[in-house]
Amino acid sequence: MDEHLSEADPHLGLSLPPRINVGGALRRWRVLNSLSQDALAAHLGVSQVTISRWEKGWAPASAHEKNIRALIEAKPTTASDHALANLIETSTEPYFLICDISHNLLAASRKRALEWHQPVSDLIGTCFWRFATEEIDQVERALEPSGWFDHPHSERQFFTSSADYDEIKIFEGQRKVVRIPLSDGRFARLVNDH
Repeated sequence: MDEHLSEADPHLGLSLPPRINVGGALRRWRVLNSLSQDALAAHLGVSQVTISRWEKGWAPASAHEKNIRALIEAKPTTASDHALANLIETSTEPYFLICDISHNLLAASRKRALEWHQPVSDLIGTCFWRFATEEIDQVERALEPSGWFDHPHSERQFFTSSADYDEIKIFEGQRKVVRIPLSDGRFARLVNDH
């Protein structure tokens, strides 16, 4: 198995999202939340030197990565993040918002919801990676080498084939994905098919 992959996807044989270098995301989250490396180290049960190494790009052990991801995964909790989710939900365009790290669904527009087979309320918090087409998988693997995680407003446009699942449908065509910061230093992706 590829060292960057974890569990296999039961639908397409695709893995969960490729592992990313969580160090940059961890540093941004720490700075935005006014935590020192020492304080974060105490919270995660590691040394300050370990935090420094992670922030410089060293890969944490999988047990630590799980705890780090729990800190940095997007969760719209503030009023401004709820306002963003509301804008998406009321949009007349087929938008949806997912966590940049976990691919968990955070919000979806009514137009997008009408195209899916399950209510959005049942899908919130669901990891959408299992619905990735081969094209989405290829784009995801190219994100870290291209600097996606280094810029708060990265954007990609690409073609994807169609796929139909029990929960959602993906239409063939152009897809635009924009990385946007939430108010607490975490990041989400706004996805639109056009």
